[in-house]
Amino acid sequence: GAHLARALNLLSALFGALTVGWVVLLVARLARRIFPRASPTCVRGAAALAGVILASATEFWNQSLSAEVYTLSTFVFLLAYWSVLRALRSGRPGDRRLAAFLLGLSLTGQLSCAPAVGVMGVALAWRALKAGRVVREWPELLGAACLGLTPYLSIPWADAHTTGLDHLRHVDRLFFPETG
Repeated sequence: GAHLARALNLLSALFGALTVGWVVLLVARLARRIFPRASPTCVRGAAALAGVILASATEFWNQSLSAEVYTLSTFVFLLAYWSVLRALRSGRPGDRRLAAFLLGLSLTGQLSCAPAVGVMGVALAWRALKAGRVVREWPELLGAACLGLTPYLSIPWADAHTTGLDHLRHVDRLFFPETG
C-alpha cells in the first residue's frame, strides 16, 4: 500500500519535471523560429523563464506532489504538440500518423485539451489535403487517433470489476448516504 502510493507520487513528480523540461525545449525552439534575430542568451532566458513559471505555478506544483494524472497528461499533450509541429514541418505522412496517435492519446488524460487537439488534428488533415493525400491519409489519421484512444477500452472492464474509483458510486454515497 505505502510503496504503491510512494511510487505513484514519484511518477507524478517525474512527469512534472519532464513536463517542465519539455516546456523549456519547446519555448526555446519556438522563440528561435518566431524571433530569428534574438540572441541565444535571450532565447535561453525566455525558455528558462517559461519553465520556472510553470514549475512554480501553485496548481502544477500541487499536482506534481500527489498521485494524480495531471502531470502525465500534460506531458503527453506537450509530446503530441511537439509531434504535430514536427509533422507540419517535415511533411512526412508517417510523422502525421504519429502526431494523430499522440493527439488521441492526449485525450485519454484530460478532455480539457480537446479544443487544442481538434485544432491540431485539423492542421494535420489540412497538410494531408495540401499534399494531395486525402483519400489515403485521412482514414489513416483517423485510425491513428482512434488507436490513441484505446486506453478508454479499459473503462468497461474496470467498471465491471469495481477497480479503481467508481465516480458515480462515490457521488451516490456522498449525496445519498441512505441509498447510495
